[in-house]
Amino acid sequence: MKEYGPGDAFGELGLLYNAPRAATITAKSEVSLWALDSNTFQQMVKNAILYLNSYIHRTKRSRYQEFIKSVPVFKALCEYELFSIMDAVAPVEFKVEDTIITEVFFSLIFN
Repeated sequence: MKEYGPGDAFGELGLLYNAPRAATITAKSEVSLWALDSNTFQQMVKNAILYLNSYIHRTKRSRYQEFIKSVPVFKALCEYELFSIMDAVAPVEFKVEDTIITEVFFSLIFN
């Protein structure tokens, strides 16, 4: 049996999934609680996810910004296009002597 103390929370899964709580909570002494309705809780979770995604994009962009802007082929791109590239890049690691790119030759036949 779990005992809750000051600052502990319960019922969040029920709020998140709109389901009844699976256990009963019984007070052993007088308590003061903060309560949230399901809509408020779900909106807070959505806002937290949006903020986290925004933070991740800003961090990733700042990490790659100088490098992407220094690549000559990208110099003609507008800021939106540069941001799209910064959002799309991902680090890839290779071991010594791994093949990174294999050259492939194509033959075009014109009639």
